[in-house]
Amino acid sequence: MNNTLQNGFKILEYLASTAEAYSVKELAEYFKIPNSHACRLLKTLVQTGYVEQEKKGGKYKISLRILTLSNACLSRLVIRNRLRPFLIRLCGLSALPVYLIVPFERRPLIIDVVYPEKARGDYGLTIGALNPVHASAGGKLCAAYIPEEELDSFLENIEFIKYTEKTITNKEFFKSELKKIREEMIAITDSERFPGTYAIAAPVFDFRGNFVSAIGLASMDGVEMDKDKKKFLQEELRKTVEAASFAMGYIYVK
Repeated sequence: MNNTLQNGFKILEYLASTAEAYSVKELAEYFKIPNSHACRLLKTLVQTGYVEQEKKGGKYKISLRILTLSNACLSRLVIRNRLRPFLIRLCGLSALPVYLIVPFERRPLIIDVVYPEKARGDYGLTIGALNPVHASAGGKLCAAYIPEEELDSFLENIEFIKYTEKTITNKEFFKSELKKIREEMIAITDSERFPGTYAIAAPVFDFRGNFVSAIGLASMDGVEMDKDKKKFLQEELRKTVEAASFAMGYIYVK
């Protein structure tokens, strides 16, 4: 790929992922390119409408036009339309935000979220977000279904950032966690990314038995959840993914 085009895409992706505004100098230093090159790329992105420059301070940020690209992509995701009723039902039962992910480059990409009525605060669940592999339920689940012969190579490129005291930062321990997830077909994070948060995710399979997506739910109110509540949520999630997999043509054999 042409280096100029490649660098332009890198800047666009970075601005979209952080949702912050940056100066030419900050972006040039981050991507290790000359200030003049970064400036030209940003001016081109502004001209296309995907980046805008703040009047005060002159920094650059992603524009709303990027949504036109995501909307077109989401509209073609048949799996999102087919599984949305299951998200809505689970949200009603759990009174928690429920999300749908698909593995994107073996990482958990959120493609849909359903929030309960009167939901308060930012749950950190955003369509288009890629959550940490080692510190999110969806991330663990995606990693659990990577072929064993490719797992070590994938994990070599994962930065095991320590978010809390409960975050898994040891690669071998993480691999044992993935084995357990595959056996039990459910992934759990409990205060591993943010204190007082609890999230679970379970796999959805297609008619060939391939892992194609995951449904998860998250409690991020900072209040410790009791065991009975956790058990209830896990049971309802399992029922939901079984029904969702059936809708995709897969039948569980018990």
